[in-house]
Amino acid sequence: MITIGVTGPTGAGKSSVCEFIKNNYNAEIIDADKVAKELQDNKESDYYLAIREIFGNDVLDNNGFINRKSLAHIAFADTDKKNKLDKLTKRYVVSEIEKRIEKLKKIGLDYIIVDAPTLIENGMQAMFDKIIVVIAKKENRFKRICKRDDISEEYATLRMQVQKENEFYTEHADFVITNEDKDLESKVRTVFEEMGR
Repeated sequence: MITIGVTGPTGAGKSSVCEFIKNNYNAEIIDADKVAKELQDNKESDYYLAIREIFGNDVLDNNGFINRKSLAHIAFADTDKKNKLDKLTKRYVVSEIEKRIEKLKKIGLDYIIVDAPTLIENGMQAMFDKIIVVIAKKENRFKRICKRDDISEEYATLRMQVQKENEFYTEHADFVITNEDKDLESKVRTVFEEMGR
C-alpha cells in the first residue's frame, strides 16, 4: 500500500487527476478541502470554533454556519488572516486527515491518495510515500477557477496572486504532471507505471 499526496496550485487539475486514479486503481481519495468543509460545518468542532473566534461573525451566514466564500475573500485579501487560517488548517484538518489515513490502511487498498492544495505549506510531506504535483499554465488555471468556482476575474486574480509559483511545488515532487487538457490520463498512467504498481 502506497500513500500519495497530490498537490499543486489552484486550477491545475488536481481533482481531475484524483478522480481518474479512483476510477482506475484500487485507491481511495481523501480530499483535504472536503475534510475542512466537514469540520467547518460542525458547529461543535474545534476548527469551527477557532475560525469563529479569529474571524468573528463576518464569516457566518444567517444560520451561524461558516460561509466559505466570505472566509476565502477575507483570508485572501489579508496576508495575516490567511496565515492564521493556514495555521488552523494545519492544526485541525491535517490531524483529521492523519486519522482517516490510518483507518483506510486497514481495508486492503493499493493506494491512499490525499488531494491537498497546501500539502507543502502545511509540512505534510512526511505523511506520504510519494508526492505528485499537478501544474498548468497560469492562463489555463485562471480560466478553470473562474468557471469552476463561479467567481469574478478580479477575485480569481487575487487568489492566484497569493499562490506559489509552479517551481515551489515541483521542487518537492516525486512526480510532476503538466495538465494542459491533453493526454492527462496517459500522463497519470505513466506515473503509476513508474511507481511499479
